[in-house]
Amino acid sequence: MGIEKQAIENIVEAMNDDTLIIFVGAGVSANSGLPSWGQLVNEFEKELDINNSITDYLKIAQFYYDIWGQQKYYQKIMDIFSRHNDAKPNDIHKHILKIHPKHLITTNYDTLLEDMMNSSIDKYDILKRDEDIPYSNSGQYIIKMHGDLALKNIVLKENDYLDYEENFYMISTLIKSLIMNNTLLFIGYSLGDSTFNSIFRLIQKSLGGDAKHAYFFTPQKQDEPVIEYYKKRGIYVLSSSEEVDSSKLGEYTVDFLNQISSKIDEESLNEVVLWKKIKFLDKLFFIESRDIAGFSGLNKHAWLTSPDQFVWRDRDAFEFNVGGNSELINFIEEKTSLSQFLGIDMDQSNMGGLGNPVLTPAFELYKEKKFSLAKVKFREIANTSFAKKDYFNFLLAEFNVAHINPGFFEEKVELDDTVYKDGSFDSIMDRIIDSSKEDLRKIAIFFRDVIYNFKFVYRKLSKIDVLMDKLRQERVAFKNGGYSSNNILLTVKYEFYSFIDFIEKNCICVNQYQEYQLVVSRYFECLLIALDNSYYNNDENNYPFEGTSSIIEALDLDNIKYILPNMNKKMLKVYLDNYSMSKLKVTNEALDYIIESIQELCKINKGPMDIHANLLNQTIDFLNVVDLNDGNFLVDLLAAFPVYYNNRDAIKKIIQMILCQNKTLSEDNLNKLREISKEHVEIIIKNNFDLHEDNYPYYSKILELDKDISRKSIFFADLTQDLSIILFVEDKPTRIVKYSRFLGAFYKFLEVEQKKLVDAILSKYSNLAVAEIDFHFVIEMIKFQVNDFITLKDDVFQNLVDKVNKDITKGVKFYPDPLEVAITDIFVLVQLNYFSLESISEAEIDEKIKGKFPEVDWMMFNVRNDITIENLLKNHDFYQARESFSKNDHDKEMFNSWAISQFETGKAKVDNKNV
Repeated sequence: MGIEKQAIENIVEAMNDDTLIIFVGAGVSANSGLPSWGQLVNEFEKELDINNSITDYLKIAQFYYDIWGQQKYYQKIMDIFSRHNDAKPNDIHKHILKIHPKHLITTNYDTLLEDMMNSSIDKYDILKRDEDIPYSNSGQYIIKMHGDLALKNIVLKENDYLDYEENFYMISTLIKSLIMNNTLLFIGYSLGDSTFNSIFRLIQKSLGGDAKHAYFFTPQKQDEPVIEYYKKRGIYVLSSSEEVDSSKLGEYTVDFLNQISSKIDEESLNEVVLWKKIKFLDKLFFIESRDIAGFSGLNKHAWLTSPDQFVWRDRDAFEFNVGGNSELINFIEEKTSLSQFLGIDMDQSNMGGLGNPVLTPAFELYKEKKFSLAKVKFREIANTSFAKKDYFNFLLAEFNVAHINPGFFEEKVELDDTVYKDGSFDSIMDRIIDSSKEDLRKIAIFFRDVIYNFKFVYRKLSKIDVLMDKLRQERVAFKNGGYSSNNILLTVKYEFYSFIDFIEKNCICVNQYQEYQLVVSRYFECLLIALDNSYYNNDENNYPFEGTSSIIEALDLDNIKYILPNMNKKMLKVYLDNYSMSKLKVTNEALDYIIESIQELCKINKGPMDIHANLLNQTIDFLNVVDLNDGNFLVDLLAAFPVYYNNRDAIKKIIQMILCQNKTLSEDNLNKLREISKEHVEIIIKNNFDLHEDNYPYYSKILELDKDISRKSIFFADLTQDLSIILFVEDKPTRIVKYSRFLGAFYKFLEVEQKKLVDAILSKYSNLAVAEIDFHFVIEMIKFQVNDFITLKDDVFQNLVDKVNKDITKGVKFYPDPLEVAITDIFVLVQLNYFSLESISEAEIDEKIKGKFPEVDWMMFNVRNDITIENLLKNHDFYQARESFSKNDHDKEMFNSWAISQFETGKAKVDNKNV
């Protein structure tokens, strides 16, 4: 064969440099007995009544589809391929495996290529559609650019080719980006077929006339004008110098590939060459171990046995000593987390450093949430770096400018203009790649492919998802009495912290993005699985082997530091519910960190719209699910916590935590709580923070914790003046209604003089005309025993009866439901003996009240049955309901009998969780 020697040498060089991409056509699969493209289309032609002069395969396939429809079209293709289910990879496939190109791009629909390539330890990601791209993580692709028969997304008919870039937009974009920086080799194609020419049109612009980067092998003899035509368009055609029998085409292709695979450059691989291959990564300040392995060119001889160990596959067959290259060893020790590298134990004490010194000043601003200032600083660094031709830091800095989102209320700062005036960032990035040489070009490509396209995030998300599924499976086995011994949890931790190191040491600003937060959330869920394992015991099984490797007793400080600021508070409860957890165990060190974080955020928080306010509330949400043993520190947190119009819920959570820990509080802190509550309430009244009135009952419960009678009464500043105005200045005391929730919560704590003022106002209020009375206010005062409004008793009763009897407009829903509110009020007032059950019967409203609330049915109407109990338990836990609603032993026995029946019928079961 007249194959040019230089072309073979170029292809071999690309193979050894791991920059070779092979396009695989139908001719390769045809050697395994599968139909060629022409044979496939001929099957369509047999069923179509068309003129034999039509030779356009695309149109024939389109005619078949248009006439018979999609279902029969795909069924026909699947029937054709099903005749060849026993097809196996052939010698061409085996030589492709031996060559092991960086990427493979195929227009074949079958799976022979991926079956062969993924039979080895090093796996290729199979990309069959656009949706596969974000989750690829191996760095080696088999791109099925014409789809996959199983997915029914194949490219065969005319419309498929016309709409290709629309239907496979991401795949076509990926192909274009890959061919710009790699050597191409086409095998299994004919220069005259539509498949190759559609690819040729897709990539022609990207070839840019650089013919040495693209080669087309065909065992068939080609005319010189044809060879020259493609040469001028960037493709060297390598063909036979003589006619070849069609039965020998496969053999010639095998011989050609053998000339390449037989020259795998093993002997030239040494520590110097290895350092040359990965030296470009030295621009980074932390590199993932899989990137070191991927770019080393040693995929045939070494592998990652674990994320931190890159070792020789077979030490007797091939190895060299890397210890003599100090630059290489220092690089691995300082910028990776590898503990073992090709037979050398790494000193990990050297790993770390401060990160990228050029970008760190701006990145520190970013971490402090000074986002606008960080953008300005990064732009300044970008422009300076560009002027110094430090293009990698320029690219990173500009990436960060584009990916920092200042807070809505953050003061905007004017950015300097970019130093590149002509074109977009994408175009300047491509210009840097195209015009640069060696290491700069490689690191710019790495930036584009791994950082700019968020691949480092997507592949990490995919990796942790896979590990999380394994943890779930292990958890199920463990709960069922199984045993496990593995390092899955350690691998998860390694994957997560290497992800964090890559971001922080290279100063990459992605923390505000959902993709980053998803990685953190997935890691958190992995930890929850391990934590949940610690809540189970399988002692009763008495198996010889038991337990699980993936187990932790509590979340530690390192976990909390990254989970805390990135946890979606809405998802926090979802995750806990998934594992039937109510509280999280954390180490003392982690708890101290949470407390200190809250205290620091309280100090630096400047107002309700401060950039730190959200993180402060988020940290409180997290603390609220932590398993606490002492509540005294919470008192100081409540004292330091600012009261703004929009942080009611955060304060409520702190108070609820204090109430849960009330038995642990010291005498001094009980006294502090009294003053803190008083101060908060005064702020709420003074600033009209109406939303915070929802917290009044919780402040009231805090005040009730102090059993010292001498400290019971409280004097609220400014209250006396306001009450005096209502009593003496205004014509009518109706403005007292605005104090309804305050009085319900704090009347019993008021000092005598302020109580007298309230009593006088309420007495005056009770003498108003009925039309001026706010009965909701009156009922609230009665319920909270502020005033019995005895002169209005009949009016109150009639008001509630009227609400119960009021006709409801169909199709109109009110919230809160007036009928339900009225029934609730009646129920409470009956329990307070304000109304009698007889008066309810006399008003003939029994039937309208029954069936609305199980509490009412049980307490007022003695409806005691299993259905009522079940309804009660929708709002109360079993023990709470039994104690609250049992008036006698018979009632308790009813609850107990119901519970026993649930276990006997299998509707309830005992959980072996230790919480």
